[in-house]
Amino acid sequence: MPNEPCEPVPFRTLLHTFRCAGQQRRHPSGLLAVDSEDEWTALWDQPSAVQAEVHWGQEVVLVAALGECPSSGFEVAIHRVDLCGTELRVHVRECQPGAAVLDIVTCPAHAVVIPHLKAVESMALIRHVVTSED
Repeated sequence: MPNEPCEPVPFRTLLHTFRCAGQQRRHPSGLLAVDSEDEWTALWDQPSAVQAEVHWGQEVVLVAALGECPSSGFEVAIHRVDLCGTELRVHVRECQPGAAVLDIVTCPAHAVVIPHLKAVESMALIRHVVTSED
């Protein structure tokens, strides 16, 4: 609903990484909402100290991920979250490499914590794609 009034949703960064979780693991891309410690552990293949910073049941973790990328230079960052009626809109800045890159597989992801919002019925990913400058 385009004319719904939007309210900003406060968030804090939980994790900003470029590392892949493991050799045999499929690395998701897109936007994920994680609302339990078990889901977090399954996503990252192992328990993590950062999950202790989440008050599960009161908070939700949003993860924006690019999946496996063939080189350095790729980055993803959640820069704004809005609640527009019943839709959660997550604004993500994706950076693609310019000329100079390293030949290494990366898995860029940004995880933020937001309050648990009962009014949310859907999520929309709004991508802002830029190319990095050397």
